[in-house]
Amino acid sequence: MLAVFFHELGHLTVAILTGGRVGEFVLKPMEGGHVLSYGGNTFLVAFMGYPSSILVGVIIFYLSSLRGVEDFLTLVIGFLVGAIGMLFGRGIYTLIFSVFMSIFFIVSALFSPSIINAILLRVVGLTSILYTPYDIFTDIFLNSGWSDAQLLAGITKIGPTIWGIVWLALSIFMLLFLVFWVSVKDEEEITSRGLL
Repeated sequence: MLAVFFHELGHLTVAILTGGRVGEFVLKPMEGGHVLSYGGNTFLVAFMGYPSSILVGVIIFYLSSLRGVEDFLTLVIGFLVGAIGMLFGRGIYTLIFSVFMSIFFIVSALFSPSIINAILLRVVGLTSILYTPYDIFTDIFLNSGWSDAQLLAGITKIGPTIWGIVWLALSIFMLLFLVFWVSVKDEEEITSRGLL
């Protein structure tokens, strides 16, 4: 569900950055959600959901590997989730989810050992990245309902399947990049400790 939150956060952020305003931010129990925005760049707002969840996942995963930032990053995520939910969230499920996740991350940041927060961040980052291809596949190729691809198809006259392929290719590229980066980083660490 946190991956869905990051997906919707991408829509919300791009709407605001392109001069629009957000009417509502909604999460649904069955791994769904939507952002209703007015103004801004409709194409970018519709396009950036999937790339945002991938990008946020990669950033969280990367930052979790830096020593000394685990607790602070966990605290930031806690405050961010809570603030977005309180400012833009609509519906009881959205508010409950946002408040619960906010408290969870803040408590973890303040009271858990740094290694636990590092593991938590890695799980959150990796889950957000891995969930994206699954979400794209079910939303677009299994036609599970209205999707960002259908909105983009209406704007650009390019079919939703093409948008699904673009997002899927982007997510697979980011996954491969992450695997490569982790393997190089692990090899460097082994070499620096004189284990190789």
